[in-house]
Amino acid sequence: KKKMKLAKKAILKAMKDFVVATCKDSYGHLVIIELFETIDDTVLMQKSVLAVIFFFLFLFLFSSFHFFIFFSFY
Repeated sequence: KKKMKLAKKAILKAMKDFVVATCKDSYGHLVIIELFETIDDTVLMQKSVLAVIFFFLFLFLFSSFHFFIFFSFY
């Protein structure tokens, strides 16, 4: 179990630079949604993924695939 937790942290740290590109991809938004569903470390998610998403908030709201990320939580 500890190895899985370390692997999830490594994936998040590696994806930090590619969050915007992943969200722009036609199927990349599914990867971001799956990260929110599977990773339970909220502090790490906030520092790596949510910080980038909120920084580019207007870009995400007015694009076609970014829209799905915000409305997947309902």
